[in-house]
Amino acid sequence: MHICATAAWGGLVITSGLLVLPGLRAEASGEDLAHFVGRLSAAAAFALLAVLITGIYNANRGLAGSLVPLAHSDWGLILNAKIGLVNAAIVLGGINRLVYLPRIRRAASHSAAASSFQTILKAEAVVMIGILSTAAVLAHTIPGSHPSGWS
Repeated sequence: MHICATAAWGGLVITSGLLVLPGLRAEASGEDLAHFVGRLSAAAAFALLAVLITGIYNANRGLAGSLVPLAHSDWGLILNAKIGLVNAAIVLGGINRLVYLPRIRRAASHSAAASSFQTILKAEAVVMIGILSTAAVLAHTIPGSHPSGWS
């Protein structure tokens, strides 16, 4: 479930930020652009909620209910890095959702707000690639709760 939710969130951010939104800004009306970014934001928020719920469950399993492995195992350190990247992506997405999405929806000219939205979405896409890379390393690391996972 966590992998599916992450794929949805990452896919939305990466494809929209790097492929869809640049073309849409050039071709679509302001109303269509506002509709797209509103739907994108809602879908990404839903996928993020699923990522957080399933991620907390998976982290708890890997930590065996103890926070000690977060600081004393390779798995825990990699998980900390992934959590930091997820937090960065949440902040970037939150800025877009709370600052630029309302501006796009109400502005007569969407160009400045849409440009800022796109720039932040591209940055979020780069962070998302980091999240996916960190997750791949984490998947091939012995969980922190396992004795051989301790440094």
